[in-house]
Amino acid sequence: MKKPIYIALAALALAGVVFTSGCSTTTRRNSEQMAQSGQTQLAFQNLGASKASVRDALLTSLTLRKWSVLSDGDPIVAQISHGGQLAKISAAVSDGGIVFETKGSNINGSPYVPIRYVDMLMKTVRKNLK
Repeated sequence: MKKPIYIALAALALAGVVFTSGCSTTTRRNSEQMAQSGQTQLAFQNLGASKASVRDALLTSLTLRKWSVLSDGDPIVAQISHGGQLAKISAAVSDGGIVFETKGSNINGSPYVPIRYVDMLMKTVRKNLK
């Protein structure tokens, strides 16, 4: 009686692993392809806040997410290193938007665009703007 339940749970766990690893692989592949084609900028608009508010939210978010802020000028320059990944950003802030230049980011020496790092950073920026 318990065997079918264990089999079903194992199947669900396996499906979860396959699904999450597939998403991770696709994002990494896209990140590497973007860098190879020279598309190293990520832009976010319509944040609905002044340049000063966006700048403050970004600096706060960088600190909360454990990025090293190398310059808090214009542009804001920061980096984070973890597990063979070095994500570098140069952030140009404007009224209601941020453009991230990610040149110099790499995974074990291979260029990439740190899409996930920037997406998670922007999640925190949006939260800090509320």
